[in-house]
Amino acid sequence: MKKILAPILAVLIVLIFCLPGIAADNKTVWSQAVIGSQAVVSSGEHGQPIISEEKARENLAGMFPEIIAGQDLQAEYNDQSYMSKPCWNFRSRDIMQQPGPRGFEIDALVDAATGEVVRMNYNPDPDLYRGKNVRLTREQALAIAHNYLEKVHPNKVSQLFLSNNDPRYPYYGNDINMVYMFLWSRLANGVIVDADNIYIGVDAITGKVTHYSYNWHNVQFPQADKSISKQELTAKLLNESGLFPAYVSVMGATGNDTSTFIPAYVLNSSAAYYDCHTGQGLMSDGSKIAPEDMRIYEQVFIPQPDGNINKTELTPRKKINPEAAKKAAEDFFKFMGIKGEVIRSGGGSSSGDGFRQEYWTYSIGSEDKYQNMDNNIQVGIDVYTGQIAQFHRYNNPAGDSDKKISYQEAQNKAIAIIKQINPDKKDRLALHKQEWAGKDNEIYSFNFVRLVNGIPCEREGIRVEIDNSGQLRSYWSNWYDIAYTPLTNMISPEKARKIYEEQEPFQLAYVFPMQNLQAPGQGMSTQPRLVYRSQEKSRVDGVSGKMLGWSVEGQSPAAAASWTSHWAAPALSLLNENGLLPAKGINPDEQMSRIQVLKILVRATGNQYYRHIDDQEIALAFTDISESPDGKVLQQAIKKGIIPNQGNFHPNQIMSREDFAVWLVNSLGYQEVAAIKNHIDTSFGDADQISPDKANYVGIAEGLGLLRADENKYFHPQDAITWAEIANAVTRLAVRAPARY
Repeated sequence: MKKILAPILAVLIVLIFCLPGIAADNKTVWSQAVIGSQAVVSSGEHGQPIISEEKARENLAGMFPEIIAGQDLQAEYNDQSYMSKPCWNFRSRDIMQQPGPRGFEIDALVDAATGEVVRMNYNPDPDLYRGKNVRLTREQALAIAHNYLEKVHPNKVSQLFLSNNDPRYPYYGNDINMVYMFLWSRLANGVIVDADNIYIGVDAITGKVTHYSYNWHNVQFPQADKSISKQELTAKLLNESGLFPAYVSVMGATGNDTSTFIPAYVLNSSAAYYDCHTGQGLMSDGSKIAPEDMRIYEQVFIPQPDGNINKTELTPRKKINPEAAKKAAEDFFKFMGIKGEVIRSGGGSSSGDGFRQEYWTYSIGSEDKYQNMDNNIQVGIDVYTGQIAQFHRYNNPAGDSDKKISYQEAQNKAIAIIKQINPDKKDRLALHKQEWAGKDNEIYSFNFVRLVNGIPCEREGIRVEIDNSGQLRSYWSNWYDIAYTPLTNMISPEKARKIYEEQEPFQLAYVFPMQNLQAPGQGMSTQPRLVYRSQEKSRVDGVSGKMLGWSVEGQSPAAAASWTSHWAAPALSLLNENGLLPAKGINPDEQMSRIQVLKILVRATGNQYYRHIDDQEIALAFTDISESPDGKVLQQAIKKGIIPNQGNFHPNQIMSREDFAVWLVNSLGYQEVAAIKNHIDTSFGDADQISPDKANYVGIAEGLGLLRADENKYFHPQDAITWAEIANAVTRLAVRAPARY
């Protein structure tokens, strides 16, 4: 499945503002900047910048005059900054004074060889947004971004196409992203260039271009001639590799925070690319894959529709006693033949689509156990089950080099270790081949994927590392409580094959293969290669037979048109950008339920970061909710103080405007202000109709500009809150909410 992940991950990295590049050929600005740089060229020796700091700073200010003007930026030169290119890095000096893990207010890269800006990210202080509403829809932001693109890259516009124009492209973060994101990808000879693109982010409130990156290779691209057809390639791969059934994750299928795991048919190929002339599989570094190594799985998987075997386990809600966890660690060290006093050395957690794992770590201590702890060997115990979550042996020599075991011997040893550590799981695993687990390494890596209802789910399983002396180096057990769709009504393998054959889900692309996978820190090749790779939609839905991508379908034009002319269109558009509006569309004046409101409000107030990473899970104490698919939303809202963990929650009850005012104030941490005995006045004509215990909350919400009256200055406290009002309020709240860290 890496053949899909490579291009998709490249896009996702750009969309979270991390992808740097090379930029700008505007004739009126950049011709002078680049030519002028010749006056400040250094000797150009290795490790020395060619463009001076002053010239790099000048060029950055030329690209973003409104943002950079008056800023006191720290400059640092790095001759291996990005893709082995020398760059000047400019960052805000006052980062340590900024609250929470916001990152640098300004973070920019300028190519030290050409003087071109390669990246600029501007995350302004929230004070900039005080009292301001979202004023741009996505369409208006696109016009700004396109005008900027034409200004700084007039000679490249004809080679680009907008590649993320889905108006519901979700932002997978823990808060509301206030930036509209646009990615233009490059075409050369009519073929997409995977690594070349220009990203522009437009702030939804200020309308400024606040995020920018540019990747561009100035090389000759080989012509797309004498290539085999997609039909020939598809037939070849189906005959040689075939399809296998598996549980796959579709991002955003059930909202932004969790994913749905559904059955699909996937190509059983380990290749990242395919040679465009022969169809032979290629690794991500461009090297050929031997025919016997092409298949990911060698065994045949038979789905078990009744679900009686390999059902998911329910994770206990309460943590085990720490002494029990320590005893489990002691037993494991004894099993490993490792002696010494076992002491608690830390903890951690991991989470992803639909799961969360938490563990306590234990190490062997010396006589002075708290000051001279030996952290070379460490075991992690799952805090809910008491089972081994992970084991690591750090910085330990691989052993006697004259007694190296073979790859097959290491694999047999890994299987034997699983039988000893997790005997209950040994028959529910399948070996997943990995291109980086080569047979000539000092450490052999084996990834055993969990079987659920007879088919693999690659989110779960056990990974084992054995060094060439036969010693266990690492052990990861990722076994979660995830909801899986039952395997009923699955289409047959024959039908899936026919659909795949008809769709021919491959496309030609220019790629820059990764160089030398075995050497750390190696980047992409500088020379392009024309290959076939899988398209974004390259998996067959195991029930519907449709081709699956990595995220949900976008809205239809009719669904989006339902609110584009509304007064709250900019705020609704930003919620839509974050994946917070239903794909079917909404009526902006439609009433909202309490749970609908809470889901959006929790996102608007941001993540709770590391302070709560080791907290006991909150047991819901509502009298009308025992189990809920929105349990994590409720837990987060309780932790943030938005709602109390008691009484009736009434999740499907329509939310009133005055109750929403209470939640808004609570989310900002102003409960104590609202609880004062003094009455906080409002300007509403129907203020006397507000419930007495909620009047101060409404007054604070009005004073902060989060809720407004109608044209007659009436608040209508008992009326239902609407999508339009929610959108307007939470997009203003998002920049006011205190950092939760």
